[in-house]
Amino acid sequence: MKLFAGIDGGQSGTQAVIADETGDILGRGNAGPCDEVGESKTSSKAHEALNAAMHAALADAGLPTTTRMECIVAGISGYDGAFVGRAPKLATKRFVPVHDAPVAHVAAFGGASGIVVIAGTGSVVLGVVDEREPVLVGGWSSQFGDEGGAYWIGREAIRQTMACEDAGVAPDSVARVALRAFAAKSAREIVAKVSAGKIARCDIAALAKPILALAARNETDAVALVDEAIEYLLDDALLTLERLEVPTSDIAFVGGLMRNRWYAQRVQMLVDELDGRFSLVAPAHDPAVGALLMAYTYAEVPLPPRVA
Repeated sequence: MKLFAGIDGGQSGTQAVIADETGDILGRGNAGPCDEVGESKTSSKAHEALNAAMHAALADAGLPTTTRMECIVAGISGYDGAFVGRAPKLATKRFVPVHDAPVAHVAAFGGASGIVVIAGTGSVVLGVVDEREPVLVGGWSSQFGDEGGAYWIGREAIRQTMACEDAGVAPDSVARVALRAFAAKSAREIVAKVSAGKIARCDIAALAKPILALAARNETDAVALVDEAIEYLLDDALLTLERLEVPTSDIAFVGGLMRNRWYAQRVQMLVDELDGRFSLVAPAHDPAVGALLMAYTYAEVPLPPRVA
């Protein structure tokens, strides 16, 4: 039995899926973050996360950890052709690491035209239409961009805390969330903790969850912040549409933020306000399955009629 695997390696976690030639999914596994943002040449972060996710998927499938795959495709957040640290070694005939955007697009559209928006810890937009050159917008990392992602939402919440402090006014609802999350009495205390390494990037991104909960209760400050985040993503999608030189497109949102029901409803509302420029569609698969579909292609194996 030939086996194939797809991996979605993100800034918050890594998911692997294993399937056979017929498209039957045999196992799934999860592990920690896989991205190499800020990592050194001695880092083994990606290697460990990819292997841990695969081992968990093999265990879920009831297979030994030494089981060899025909092909593994891994979509990795921010991957740009080479690993910063230790290159992953996996039990497979062929290992293909790629940027996470193409994987998300295949997952969403299965090879058809459309624009995919990744709204996770970071953000990026990829548009593919027919035989035209794909258009990638955003994805410039938390240092220079990733507007609209979970880290951006958390960072803006901290900035809002600073603004309240500078103005000499009481913290608003968003600022109170940030202060409570980091057990801080002031914005300056938050900054000191970040500088001391006591608050990590993932901790700042995690602020998005309580802010979304606050927005779902119609707290004005939180709703405004989340709307601004979604509007950044839609601006990137509109720029993608313009560069593709098409008037309209299907659009799919993927990533951790979309797991929040209120956020997903808000995305639909703001898409509807764009006068038919986009038709919001549900992704056909999750990104790990998108990577799996790419693994069949790289192995030159016919795509199964159904993957489940």
